Amino acid sequence: MSSITEDLKRTFDLASFRQRAKNLTRPADLEKMSEITKRYEREVNKQEKLYKRDYKTRVEKALQARIDKAGAKNLTLKHRLFGSDNFDKSALTRQAHRDVQHDHSRRMSQLASGETRELDALDYARMIEPLIRDGNTMPFYRAYDYVGGALSEKLNITETGAKELMTTAYRETEGRELYEFGKALEKKFIVPDREPEQQAREMKRDQAQFRKRA
Repeated sequence: MSSITEDLKRTFDLASFRQRAKNLTRPADLEKMSEITKRYEREVNKQEKLYKRDYKTRVEKALQARIDKAGAKNLTLKHRLFGSDNFDKSALTRQAHRDVQHDHSRRMSQLASGETRELDALDYARMIEPLIRDGNTMPFYRAYDYVGGALSEKLNITETGAKELMTTAYRETEGRELYEFGKALEKKFIVPDREPEQQAREMKRDQAQFRKRA
């Protein structure tokens, strides 16, 4: 990785950390953030070690795949004919090295994206509370839709996928469902006290709507 790329990555990581720090201030959040980053750090270190250890073997497999794709029946390369040959081993070997390097880069990129997705999911799930608490009578379902849509745009995934990431992140951090938490906030800041039977009916209705939106 070039120094310029590393500098850009550090700048982006620092900006992302500062942004998350505004929302993720609870001890449970910090513990979950640490668990996520350490888990991905261990996996990155593991993949880097495997890459160095198995590099030669991976190149050999990639080379064989290149030869097979080119139509060779075995590892014997044809002699040059009129200054050219069908299977230039040196060219195929260079391509095999690039294949292995690109595959490793993709794997590292996927790990980085996975870590970002998990951290962003927790961050965005926390945004629901101030929307309900400080918003102009914003019920949970609207806050849930709004934040889910924002996360889906940021991660370039479906809104359903974004909501699943948020609910999973919240459940793993708090040990309870995001829906239950959101409805409790709604009751505290928006909905006046009503008869228990009416509250039960409305909660059942809202749960059905929540499942449709998720």
